[in-house]
Amino acid sequence: MEIVEWQRKIAKPIIFTEIGYKSQPKGCVDPWHEFAQGAPDMESQKKCYEAFIKAWHNEEVLVGVYFWNWSDGVGGVDDTTYTPRGKPAADIIRMWYEGDT
Repeated sequence: MEIVEWQRKIAKPIIFTEIGYKSQPKGCVDPWHEFAQGAPDMESQKKCYEAFIKAWHNEEVLVGVYFWNWSDGVGGVDDTTYTPRGKPAADIIRMWYEGDT
């Protein structure tokens, strides 16, 4: 991975300060597009988190991740925002933090 190669050159740990995907079809295509519209797609969001975790699992240079955006009052299977709250993606994040991935 290019990021890991760069990290080795600068010898600093890596912290991702914002990882998040909308629960919409193709949420991984342009995850920065805050105003994108689409039908709820829990599987797409879940797969995005699975891919991130697969790529970074057991990578020693990664010392932290902030997942975007765990909002109060939103979430659930009809919600299309970034929050994984109440969605299958939350289970993936929980499993990673518990070491079950």
